Amino acid sequence: GEAALGAAVHRMWGVTLGILAVSGAVFVNGKEMTNQLPAVTSGSTVTFDMEVVQLGPSSIEGGNFKLRVTISSNNREVVFDWVLDQCCVSLYFGCSFSYPGWKVLVF
Repeated sequence: GEAALGAAVHRMWGVTLGILAVSGAVFVNGKEMTNQLPAVTSGSTVTFDMEVVQLGPSSIEGGNFKLRVTISSNNREVVFDWVLDQCCVSLYFGCSFSYPGWKVLVF
């Protein structure tokens, strides 16, 4: 497969995925978005920024939240929301490359 960077939210009843392929294609839950980013090449910087947004008042059962995800690369960005209608158990970042030489910094 193609080299890619991605983030995943592991919820109690499934996993939600956001992936940026090195070609610049952006996939959310397996569906390619119409907006693309520039191809990731040597010297590119890619940023995944995530922010929790509350959709309504909290209750004893918890509130409804969405995770706003912004992926930025080479002065362009795409934004999408993951609705979290249940508890978010874990957040993961992953990457897969076809050849050596990539440098990844996660903070």
